[in-house]
Amino acid sequence: MRDFLGSIISVLIAGFFVFLVTQENGLMTYGIPSLLIIAIASFLIHWLIFIPSYLAKSEKFFDITGTLAYLVMLFLARYFLSLNGYDLGLRAQIVVILVFIWSLRLGIFLFIRVFQVGEDTRFSDAKNSFFKFMMWFTISALWVFLTTINAITLILNNPDSIQDVYFYVGISIWLIGFLVEVIADNQKRQFRMYKRSN
Repeated sequence: MRDFLGSIISVLIAGFFVFLVTQENGLMTYGIPSLLIIAIASFLIHWLIFIPSYLAKSEKFFDITGTLAYLVMLFLARYFLSLNGYDLGLRAQIVVILVFIWSLRLGIFLFIRVFQVGEDTRFSDAKNSFFKFMMWFTISALWVFLTTINAITLILNNPDSIQDVYFYVGISIWLIGFLVEVIADNQKRQFRMYKRSN
């Protein structure tokens, strides 16, 4: 128990450190750094869904929890901008759309997969231990924060221009990555179906 509790605290410290090094001159909401509120939201969502998941000894909602956190974080970033009197710039709008598409597709794919497979064996031992299972959800919360921090900080900084090479290089990388991920997920799904049928 002590080891897992220590791991949870370490994850929280790591998340706070990342916030500190990325926050400089960031948008404030209610006198609190908006990025900090968004980071806390990721952890709260994961912990709230952890409770019924632990009680039911089920990992079925683990992956969709990440998707929900991505979507809430996007909503909060956009909401905090409007709350501070800013309209969402074109560049930030495009980033919101891209993160929304990616997270929703991945979340739905993983959600359907876990119900088709029946059980994710990675959680067989963890879901019977409160702190070990909570550690999984806490790490996922940090992962969601880390994988979106570039997008969230861009949204909060709210640039409008799309007339630079970085924007088009970024869009190209996103399109290639998204296409590779969709193809890989489809190949994995077909492979599992083939294994089941033989």
